[in-house]
Amino acid sequence: MNILIHFVHHELLNPTTGSGALFYGALFFVIASALGTFLRRGVKKLLKLDLHRHIDRTYALFITPLVQIAIYVFFLNPIFTSHPRAPFNRDRPFNWR
Repeated sequence: MNILIHFVHHELLNPTTGSGALFYGALFFVIASALGTFLRRGVKKLLKLDLHRHIDRTYALFITPLVQIAIYVFFLNPIFTSHPRAPFNRDRPFNWR
């Protein structure tokens, strides 16, 4: 039991480890997919219920994929930018060793 607790707290929940990065990547992907699906279904239902045609269908169908792309970029950006970086040194901008 202690091994499992140690793995979860020190490996799985730490995004700098491989298993932690995969865990957070899968978590963010699932959240982004769920939000994208809810958005798409909501817009389709809204267009279906709009009997008086107050909503521009072309605009709604055009903007929905753009918002879905924005959702994916927002949620998947931390995956690709979460690697640790060395601090910047003004006296020596390039760390040549």
